[in-house]
Amino acid sequence: MASGWFSGGLGRMARALRAMRAPSRFRGLALTSTAGAALGMTLAARAECDGAPKNFPSESLDAIKAKVQKKRRSGGTTWTSRDVCGLRTAFSAAISPDGRYIAYSVLSPDVVGGGGSKTLLYVVPYKNEEGVPQELLHGVPQEEEGVLPYSVPHLRPHVVGARRVSWSTDSSGLYFLARYPGDQVTCVYHMTTAAGEPLKVTESPTGKSIIDYTLSPCGNHIAFISSDVQRRTKRKENKNKYTEHTHVVTETSGRPFKTTALFLAPAAPVIHPEKPPIPTRVEIPKEMTGDYRSCVNPVFSPDGASLAMFLSPSTQVDHQIMRKRLCVLEVPLVKVQGTPPVRKGTRSAEVRAKVRYFDPIPPKGHEDRKGWAKVRGPPVWSPDGSRIAYIRGTGPHDPKFSKLFLVNIPDISDIPRDASPASTSAGATSPLSWGKYPPVSWEYPGVSVTPRDYEGHVERIAFLKNDLILTQNAEGCDVKLRTVRLPPPGVPIKPSQSPGIPVVVPGVSGAPVQWHSISVSGSTGNPGNPGNPGFSGTGSLCLLGSSPEHPLEVYAADIRESRGGPGLVMESLCRITNSNPGLDAKPRPRQEVVRWKSRDGMEIEGVLMWPILTGASGKNRDSPPPLSSPSPSSSSSSASSLLTSSSSSPGTSGGKSTCHPVDTCHPLIVVVHGGPESHCRNEWLTTYSRPGVLAASTGYFVLYPNYRGSTGRGVSFSQADQARLAKEQFDDLLEGVRHLVSQGYVDPSRVGITGGSYGGYASAWGATAHSDFYQASVMCFGISDQVSKSMTTDIPTEIESVHWRKTIEEAYDDYVASSPLYYLKRARTPILISHGANDKRVPPSQSKILFNALKRKGNVPTRMVLYGKEGHGYKRYANRLDHSLRTMRWFNHYLRPDMSEKDRRALSPPRAEVDYGGTQRRRKSSRGLPKSRL
Repeated sequence: MASGWFSGGLGRMARALRAMRAPSRFRGLALTSTAGAALGMTLAARAECDGAPKNFPSESLDAIKAKVQKKRRSGGTTWTSRDVCGLRTAFSAAISPDGRYIAYSVLSPDVVGGGGSKTLLYVVPYKNEEGVPQELLHGVPQEEEGVLPYSVPHLRPHVVGARRVSWSTDSSGLYFLARYPGDQVTCVYHMTTAAGEPLKVTESPTGKSIIDYTLSPCGNHIAFISSDVQRRTKRKENKNKYTEHTHVVTETSGRPFKTTALFLAPAAPVIHPEKPPIPTRVEIPKEMTGDYRSCVNPVFSPDGASLAMFLSPSTQVDHQIMRKRLCVLEVPLVKVQGTPPVRKGTRSAEVRAKVRYFDPIPPKGHEDRKGWAKVRGPPVWSPDGSRIAYIRGTGPHDPKFSKLFLVNIPDISDIPRDASPASTSAGATSPLSWGKYPPVSWEYPGVSVTPRDYEGHVERIAFLKNDLILTQNAEGCDVKLRTVRLPPPGVPIKPSQSPGIPVVVPGVSGAPVQWHSISVSGSTGNPGNPGNPGFSGTGSLCLLGSSPEHPLEVYAADIRESRGGPGLVMESLCRITNSNPGLDAKPRPRQEVVRWKSRDGMEIEGVLMWPILTGASGKNRDSPPPLSSPSPSSSSSSASSLLTSSSSSPGTSGGKSTCHPVDTCHPLIVVVHGGPESHCRNEWLTTYSRPGVLAASTGYFVLYPNYRGSTGRGVSFSQADQARLAKEQFDDLLEGVRHLVSQGYVDPSRVGITGGSYGGYASAWGATAHSDFYQASVMCFGISDQVSKSMTTDIPTEIESVHWRKTIEEAYDDYVASSPLYYLKRARTPILISHGANDKRVPPSQSKILFNALKRKGNVPTRMVLYGKEGHGYKRYANRLDHSLRTMRWFNHYLRPDMSEKDRRALSPPRAEVDYGGTQRRRKSSRGLPKSRL
């Protein structure tokens, strides 16, 4: 039978392999026979060597191993779109409460099938038997042993498709969300670290997927969130020919908003799947919380008697972003222990929770958005349960959750059980409500520990002790770890004058690393670690880090409180993973932070990527000298004087050449980030929509500007663009281009712009209002008409409250003047437009409007690509590859050096078809490529 497999086609072998693996849900663990294991490793190795082979030759396993190792060592010296779109990235990591193991997940693109990325879960030991941290670097061939990493047990992915991974309190197993064959919805699973098979723990009684969950500190209970609406059965056929295809939208949008509900269940895996214990629904008193009924980010208190979470009016995206409030419930867990096994599909039992704390809300008619602010979850308990810390914005106009807030939780005995909005006197400040009318001088509950004028943003937090919090802060283009000291419990908390004491981080070889998540053993508030209030001054820390040399990888270190000081010291920092071994052989460009002055004197910064200059040997040559210090640029309405002075030709400054002595001026691509409430760090910045190293390898400069409105530089800077969209903030981009031109390295007649979402808005603006300054544009799911967009997006409240601070009725003319369509007469820049057909944030009509308007105008080269089954951003590998190839081909076509700017603008667009590389067989394997090319 084995010989028959080896002589068959790839499709037959793949089906056989899936059939063998299906019962176990493991990658390789279900291949019990020697022939099956050899087939699995051979198939994986062969796919890595040559992609998806048409016929599987009878090649020895040793020969395939040697080919894989040779390919990984070489890696190639040039960058292609396949290299960029095929990069694997670590996206979550959690260290066990005892600090011995690390569980992390890797996103692996579906290179063969062309679909979405797969989630691979790994569990590895942090230290060896001698207690020394070990760099496992999964994916690197172990040449001394002569084996592939697929055959190394602790480097094989334990589970495929797992998300929201969390350790058990005793570090013996893992909980996660997954949907496996036989599951109609996402359920909670449990798996031991001894490579056992995942077992189902619970599923939602409503028949909907579980969205989030949390474990009790004792490890006996689990609380999860699921939709509060029962799963609908199949509708009967409507035989009325008049209403069969009719959907009536009433004044209340047809149906009420959906909400989520809170459920409790035992945490033990189900032994008898045919009779699972049905979860218990937790009823939240509506007289205490009003319209806030939808639960988000539940977290058990250290004693397990309470649950902290955020409540919002519904699951609507706008409500989830702008209208979340902290709530603490006292939950009777004793009733869950005796839940009897019942028939599947039976309505769950209910228990009524008691509200221990709820952020005050104004009554209807008096709210006026005073208490709204963006909140980032989950809330974090102090080890003694007396305080809750969370990240929140300063008010309804703060574009981002930016500061660390603390709330003192009242003792259970202090809660007035009969308190209600109607029974509280006017002007009172009860922890439950404030009465009939809000106080005149009311502020959002909680105390901000972060200084008001702090030029940075708090991103993640973890309680180490009752008086010590570890924070991850974005400061400019860098990320800093800081510790914040608090007064002892019982002492009033006052606003701090310092953002915290920096953590002493040992040096890391290579480029600086920017951190993205933190998980500490023996602490509370860690993602994937329910917490153990046993941090006694030492512990282990797990982080996700990215640098200009590699995407997100897993790092780990030991931490201790500094002797004689209030801060922390990180020791023995090591990199645990290497998800892309072939990356080490690829050339990487020089990357640095640059700063310049905008027209009004405001300092703007960004990340600049230099061209990769290669000599005859193919190795990266020395980069040009560093840029000179920025100087304030004069404001001028002339396009030519904006990018280069009239007395200087491109590449000169004051009649003196400032170009690199061995090269000429290079083209430039400006990559604009979305949001605008986000920013670019000095890290790995290359994706399918951000050319990065792909453009640098073909001779481009690439600039990632953090224009006004970006985060990472404080609240004032992130609000500098409000009510003035596309004005000074897009002038910041032009001044950045002018600054680079003044250095003599950039050709002002070969400048392109691209970006997604708000970056796509900037790209559309660059092709219309600023068409004289950009010679090529690639717009990704961007905005062309602010009026229609504000009425069709899924975040209308955020648009009005954060971006415009006015309704469309109050500022209609401003909405129109900030739309690229308004400047259609100026449009001369060739523009490539791409959009997802299912985008709800920026509907695809925004791209269609601009595309049709430019086609009617007639003298602007334009093309539109519509990707089916994609939303706000592309997830499928085939679509990402297609977009990356089209982007670079568009820029290479319209920024070519052998023609004048006038002739380049008159060029017809490149052909609609894209050469995906490889053979015809490989192109067929990348199914799902866009079919709608307008």
